[in-house]
Amino acid sequence: MMRFILVNGRIPRMATYCVLCGAKIEGNYIRDISTQFCHCDGVCFASHPTLPQRALVFHARAAS
Repeated sequence: MMRFILVNGRIPRMATYCVLCGAKIEGNYIRDISTQFCHCDGVCFASHPTLPQRALVFHARAAS
């Protein structure tokens, strides 16, 4: 199940980039609830459904 938050009209506190395509997040974005990753738009979020999980596993391995 994909769970996400659609954020309109808010800019993240720090400079944030889309986890999938690397575009700068400005004003409107999608945040994945399970991973807390930001995505630039719905198309980017839906087009790569397994990439955030792979990135999360990679970050978990790098931290251990």
